[in-house]
Amino acid sequence: HQVWAAERLAKSEYNNKFRKITKRRPVTHANRLWVMDGTPWHRYYTIDGKTWARINVYVILDAFSWRVVGFHYSKTETSTAVTGALRTACLVTGYVPEVIQYDGGSANTSEVSQQAINALAKYGMKARPGNARSKVIEPFFKHFNQKVLKWREGFSGNPFARTDTAKVNTDHLRELVRSGGLPSGEQVVRELIEDFEAWNQKIKFKGHIPAQRYEQSLQDSAQWQMPF
Repeated sequence: HQVWAAERLAKSEYNNKFRKITKRRPVTHANRLWVMDGTPWHRYYTIDGKTWARINVYVILDAFSWRVVGFHYSKTETSTAVTGALRTACLVTGYVPEVIQYDGGSANTSEVSQQAINALAKYGMKARPGNARSKVIEPFFKHFNQKVLKWREGFSGNPFARTDTAKVNTDHLRELVRSGGLPSGEQVVRELIEDFEAWNQKIKFKGHIPAQRYEQSLQDSAQWQMPF
């Protein structure tokens, strides 16, 4: 039946029926599944007041609560970013996850990263290539940008830095560079911490605040939790 179903069914209906990744069970409690990914964030900053660049952020998200449990920033995505984010997540939460999900990027599949994943979690799980639905963290980036990050100066999605075509307003960014209006790298990092805290502690998403849902789940699932 799968041979002809692709032609007769809508794409989402076909995926739900035949692609196993879309039939997975919902995550039942905090630290059951951590999903991690890195992205070259469209947040521009200055380097020594001379050059400017985008910051790369590697994020670890608890899939049950949507709480950001750890992150690492760098110029590029490397195994150092992966292990740094994992170390932060374990130290901040005090727990290790049962499952860690990641994509097939070289930073994640490097020997160093795989050793860290295998040492911390019972299972390491590579997401299906090209299927954003298989990773909770993909829509997280979109929602985080819209609810928190867009208000920061130097972010390309800032309503004051966009054109009517929804692309980066390069003229505005050039003016920020020329006038020294872009934040420094150190300022961006401080603001990232504030932004993730705002998401975790203040932003109501899907009917709950991520940090509150995470903490409540810890109490409800104490027998399943694995201390770091």
